[in-house]
Amino acid sequence: MPYSSFNRNQPTGTILKIQCRCGALIVDSTDCLAHKAHLTPDQCRFGVLDAIDEEVINPLANGALSKDDASMRARNIIEAATRTMWQCRSCGSLFIDAQDGSLQCFTPENANNRKDILAS
Repeated sequence: MPYSSFNRNQPTGTILKIQCRCGALIVDSTDCLAHKAHLTPDQCRFGVLDAIDEEVINPLANGALSKDDASMRARNIIEAATRTMWQCRSCGSLFIDAQDGSLQCFTPENANNRKDILAS
């Protein structure tokens, strides 16, 4: 599928495939991929941290929330503030899930740029 027709609301369990301009196929079929990352905009960072304090840590400390509920609430807060991004391992282009759900492509200006910048 061309990246212009990317759909962030794919059914759970489907394999995401992004066709890069260079011809390579970027596949997102599982977790812990070296070419995939999650982006949290700086404008959301302190809101996420404050929400974790107020909605997770404080209720947990007060006994109003179980450990399992606290974990799920923290994950939901973090997930709501993040967008997914992928890097083409052939040319290094970055694909970022934009605020409106479209997929935006950013191509390196130099062919020698690293193609593993999302890996840990």
